[in-house]
Amino acid sequence: MPGPGAHTVQVCAPETLMDVATEELPRRHHAGVEVRRPLPGRSAPVDTTAARELLGFEAEFLVP
Repeated sequence: MPGPGAHTVQVCAPETLMDVATEELPRRHHAGVEVRRPLPGRSAPVDTTAARELLGFEAEFLVP
């Protein structure tokens, strides 16, 4: 557990480079894993809310 003043953040691009929809990936490769939120299109399966709120991080360069 982080101590006072410590924060854990995850930083990543908002989309994957996969040619398959993100919601399909757990079904194919990790059957039985609970998906806790919608993952439309190629959205990254990572919650970057803390990085945005604490650090102001937004990916600057996106792959089309």
